[in-house]
Amino acid sequence: LLALDCLFAACAARLKRNCGPGSIWVDYGDGSEKNVLAMSQFMDISCFSKIYIVNCFVKKTNNSNKKFISTERTRWSNVEKVDSHPSDFRSASPATLVTFSYSLSSMSVLMGLISLD
Repeated sequence: LLALDCLFAACAARLKRNCGPGSIWVDYGDGSEKNVLAMSQFMDISCFSKIYIVNCFVKKTNNSNKKFISTERTRWSNVEKVDSHPSDFRSASPATLVTFSYSLSSMSVLMGLISLD
């Protein structure tokens, strides 16, 4: 987990300069809030207009809602959990930050998830 702390510290350092209205973060993974909680230790995540936590494994983790901390408890109105296959999810605008909280090798359509345009 030390590597994740380093990753989020580096992301936060870069995002602090340009995170603001219109910024979107998409976290593909198991539908838990662990990356949002980790990032919140390094920066104010309210700078994102929207954070999508995409549960890529709906069929495998039918109880994933139990792992998700409600936005009422965290007071984050910009966080939304979405149950979707990675290749089916599209945010309304291009993402400022994309993270994967699950093994990339488990996502057969990885390259279709990211467009560098």
